[in-house]
Amino acid sequence: MRNIDNLAAPVVLEAINETLNPIHVPASGASVNIAAYPTQQIGDEVKLVWDGPTYFEESLTITEATAGKVISFKVPDAVKDTTPDSVITVYYSVIRGRDVFPSIILTLYVVASHRPVIAK
Repeated sequence: MRNIDNLAAPVVLEAINETLNPIHVPASGASVNIAAYPTQQIGDEVKLVWDGPTYFEESLTITEATAGKVISFKVPDAVKDTTPDSVITVYYSVIRGRDVFPSIILTLYVVASHRPVIAK
C-alpha cells in the first residue's frame, strides 16, 4: 500500500487569502474544492471537515467517474453563528483501508461583512 503524503489544503472558493467575509458566501453554503492527489485510488474515502462556529463533515468515495478530478463539497450554514474574528479550520483526510492521511489545514479568519478584503 502506498502512502499518501503532502495532501494540499482544501480551497474555499469564497475565501480571499485566509479570510472569509460572510457576505461572499451564498445562501446555499460555502464551496470547498479538493484537488486530485497523485496517488488517488478508486475506493479511497475523502472526508471533509469544516470546524468553526458551525461544524460540518461529509465523505465521498472515489469512483471511476470521480478519479483524477477535483472533488467539490458544499458546506450548508457555513457562516451561521460566525462573528467577526471567528476562526474556521477546514481540512480533509483520505482514508484507505485502515490508514488515515490528513491534509494540510486551511485556517480561515472571518471578517466583518462591511470590511473589504483585498487579494494579495
